[in-house]
This record gives sequence, C-alpha cells and structure tokens, in this order.
Amino acid sequence: MNIIVMKGEITMTFEKDILNVTETAYYLSCSQQKIYSLIKNGNLEAYKDAGQNGRRGRNWKITAFSVDYYLRSMIHMYDQQKSPVTKEK
Repeated sequence: MNIIVMKGEITMTFEKDILNVTETAYYLSCSQQKIYSLIKNGNLEAYKDAGQNGRRGRNWKITAFSVDYYLRSMIHMYDQQKSPVTKEK
C-alpha cells in the first residue's frame, strides 16, 4: 500500500481491491478486534464472503474503497475538532 499526503489530502493505493480482517487491521495499524468492532458499529462497511452451497460464509470482506472512505471520514472528523471555533458578531 502506498500512502501519499498532500495538503491534507490522502491518496491510497492498495495491492488488492478486497481485503480480509487481518489485512485491514494491518493497513489501519490496529487490532483485528478493532476491525470487528468498526464493522459491528457500522463505521466500516464489510460483507460476508460466499460460503459453500450458496450459503453465506464466515469471513468478512472489506473493500479498499471502504477502508479509504473510513480513513477520510476520520481525517475529516479530526480536522473539524482541530479547527478553532469562531463566533460571529
């Protein structure tokens, strides 16, 4: 994965379009449990892979787009918390 930060913008390129929980945790520098928590709370979009006989599988799959979207939303939230609040007169 390549990360380029320019003037507050992040550009990420992933080696794969679909990631598993372990790979996502690696890219986000957090634990697998944190990834499961983000999925459960709806903060990170994911889906279960196709299992045997057309049944839903056990493994979560996360798109690179979802990881990128999550990171951008976290940066946006951080930037808003960091910016000073001005009062209008």
